[in-house]
Amino acid sequence: MNLEGPLVGNVVRAASLQGLSPRLVHGFSTALPKSAQQPFAQAAGACLSKALKGIPGHPQGLEHLHLMVLEQIHSARVLPWNGEAPPLVPPQGDGILATHGFGGFIAIRTADCVPVLAVNTKNHTFAALHAGWRGTSALILPHFLALWQSQGADLQHVRLVFGPSIKACCFEVKQDCLQNFSPEVARRFATPWGNAWKLDLDGVLQEQACQAGVPQANIETLKLCTCCWGRETGAPPFASYRRSTQAGVALSAYNASFIGLLPLP
Repeated sequence: MNLEGPLVGNVVRAASLQGLSPRLVHGFSTALPKSAQQPFAQAAGACLSKALKGIPGHPQGLEHLHLMVLEQIHSARVLPWNGEAPPLVPPQGDGILATHGFGGFIAIRTADCVPVLAVNTKNHTFAALHAGWRGTSALILPHFLALWQSQGADLQHVRLVFGPSIKACCFEVKQDCLQNFSPEVARRFATPWGNAWKLDLDGVLQEQACQAGVPQANIETLKLCTCCWGRETGAPPFASYRRSTQAGVALSAYNASFIGLLPLP
């Protein structure tokens, strides 16, 4: 399933997650300014609160609801979360699996890496992953799916969404990156480009998911390149490390991806 998610305000939503449950809230934000005075948890929380205020019965936004974030380290580490109040210092890792069935949210930040949102439609447990090339080559997605299965998840009921990220059109990599993948992956998902390659990270992740047991029909890829989408208008909406580097400026923003369940009435 390959769809362009509708951009409403500053949030993209995935068609395959809409309507699963009135309690399920998710989104992929456009660029949020980085600020030393506003840590990521606050920036993501403000974005999420704005989304929640449009939902009947939640006029206060994120008030009284927990938001879990991580210190992301480009790893394959996925942490389970039971919905308790997050620690004051975010733990290190690149994925969160919410194992509870009550209110709470998780958020990850990206600026070209692939944000992955996941839902088990059977019991509405949910997860979010940060999958750059390092995490993908370290098998964060298969590791996460195996962890979910060990807790009783049937992958036939799992839905995955690969959000806005740098796509093969713009993701030029060198040998030092490509050598972290198997020769078969490099052959199938990397296209020669002069002295480099264009890498299809979404394709790698989709194959990993299918090999683990997720039906291909349960995977949605948002075809929104953080590096070039919207460039024709002169105002690309997403933060992009690659685009900032090409322009010779420091990355001054990031994108937030969030998912969670509203509490039962």
